[in-house]
Order: sequence, then structure tokens, then C-alpha cells
Amino acid sequence: MIKTTIILFTSFAIDVIIKRKSCERQGPIVLFIGFLICEIFRIDKLMGYKISKNNRHYYYNSRKNAIIFCPDGNSFSLAKRVFYPDIETMECFENLYWAKDKRSIYYKSHNLDYLNIDIPSFQVKAYSWAIDKNNVYSLKYDSFQDEPVEIVRRANPKTYQIIDCEWAQDSEICFYWNKPTLIDANSSEILNANFVKDKDLIYVIPSAKWEDNYTSFETIETDLDQIVVFDTYLIRDHKYIYSYCSYYKGQVNNKLIKIPFINPHQIKIDLNEYMRVDHKIYYQSHEITNAHAESFKELKNFYYRDKYRLYFEGVAFENVDFNSLKYNEEYFCYEDKNYRYERENKIKLSSN
Repeated sequence: MIKTTIILFTSFAIDVIIKRKSCERQGPIVLFIGFLICEIFRIDKLMGYKISKNNRHYYYNSRKNAIIFCPDGNSFSLAKRVFYPDIETMECFENLYWAKDKRSIYYKSHNLDYLNIDIPSFQVKAYSWAIDKNNVYSLKYDSFQDEPVEIVRRANPKTYQIIDCEWAQDSEICFYWNKPTLIDANSSEILNANFVKDKDLIYVIPSAKWEDNYTSFETIETDLDQIVVFDTYLIRDHKYIYSYCSYYKGQVNNKLIKIPFINPHQIKIDLNEYMRVDHKIYYQSHEITNAHAESFKELKNFYYRDKYRLYFEGVAFENVDFNSLKYNEEYFCYEDKNYRYERENKIKLSSN
């Protein structure tokens, strides 16, 4: 009855718009009609009715006698899926993508029977993980697949807790991307994006996501009392700066680099990935040969210079005429009377 009334009212409003000679007030009416049409077809026609007032992702469709998973009630979502749980016992967890019935646990529309979850003891702890009396269950790094949830091996469901999107721990083990590590859970400390430590060692965090055959991180043996955290990527002890270089000049590198230094007060880190260490200049932790540290300075748009050379992202340009060097606003780069230094390319200028 309500649906019929809305449709009749919508038809009447459209007829009024067509017959009106003036268009001054048609805007609000058109918007109102659009809203009504959306409400008619968005929920009732395309999806159904929410099965819980506390969850906006699951809907019951009486025509199909099915549940429709539809994120945030968006009927145009590419993630929308129809599935067929036991309707009478279907429950969804508060505003999350998890649901259950008397037979199965579901993530979105995926049936998780492959995990053999104990349904009576199943609890959702957060959007990305859940437990039962036996195991911890977590979303995979790539959760857009047919089996999006996995068991966190060796995790204790009674003491397991999430630290951040990469790390978790229980009373004994640290986990990285759902994989157990050899890091001591009771003394672990995340230093920055590249390094973590426990009471014995520094561990290098790999840039690639772990596969099942990973058992340990690369380690650094040093005096832990001497460790200083520089920024989100670098640390040092009393002899070396440590950097894990995932990429160098756009190429995969994945290498732990040790940079020796003499005076810690002569270490200067630049936001554009340059670093001065004593009398040397480094780009992405690799030394720039023959760079003159004392005159090295920043120019515009990621360009640098010293008294002998021009630099862009670690590339050194020789024989630059600094007397005629200027910034070209059209090409967003520097040029002198002979060459344009366009990113890492040295382009000969025409004699004209």
C-alpha cells in the first residue's frame, strides 16, 4: 500500500512538472522525485530489508528467499553478492562484514566452512579478526579472493591482540601479517617501519609480504643500549647507520645497508631521501661518489647542487655552467646555456 501510494504521488509530480510553464521551482521537485525513485528501487527492488538495525550490510530479499550482502546499502556496489544461508537463524555482527547461522560463519558472502570454525564459541573481535575456542582467524592480506580468511597458526585465542595493521601478538609469539616470528613477545618493540627489536636482537622488517615458508627476519647484532631511532626508516648504533632499502632509483633493492660514520652530529637527513654523513652525501642510502658535502644544498623541485655538479634524485650532472643555470618554469627543470637537465636526462639545447 505504501509503495503504491509513493508511485502514484511520483506520477502526479512528474505530470505537474511536464505541464508547468514556469521552470523556476522545478529543481527541488525533481530532486524530491529522484529521492523517492531511489528509495523505491534501491532497497525494495534491488536488495530487500535489513535483517538487523545494527548492521547496514546484510539484507533479506523475499523474492529470492536469500540474503544479499551489500556494503553500506549501496545497491550499485560491485561487491554486492547474493547467498543462501539458513534464513531463520541468520545473524550479523554489529555493523561488520561478519555473519553466521546455525551451520556456518560468513565473511561478506563467503562461507567459511573450510576453516572448521566452532560456531558456539565464535566471537568477532574487530573488523579484521575473530576467535573461537581453538583458533584466531584473520583476514588475509589479499581478502578479495574466494577464501578471504585464514587461521593464524600457533596463535592463542585467549591472549591474542592486534598491535597495528601488520603486527599482532599473544602471550608468547609476535605475528607479522598473520605469520609467527621468532621475536620475543614479552620484550618486543617496534622501532619504525623498517626495524623492530626484542631483548636480544634488532630485526629487519621485510618489505614484501610474508609467504608461508618465512621463519625469521634478517637480524642485526649490536649493543641495544646504543640504538637511536632517526626517523620512520633509519636507526643507528655507535658505529653504523642502518637502512633497509626496498627500492633504489625505482628498482627493487630489498637490501640492508650499513653506513659507517665518525661524528653523529654530522649526520643530516633530508626529506627528499638525501643524507649527509660526515663528509659524504647519500641518496636512498647509496653514496653519491665525489659529491661535495660542504657545498651541497637544495634548489627547486627536487634538484640539488654542490660547487661542482647538479643533482636530481641521485643522478649527477657534470660540466654544468652555473653562471647561466636557471630554472625553466615551462619544463619544471633547470637548464644552462648548453643543456636542459630534465629529471635524469641531459638534453642538448639548439644553438638558436
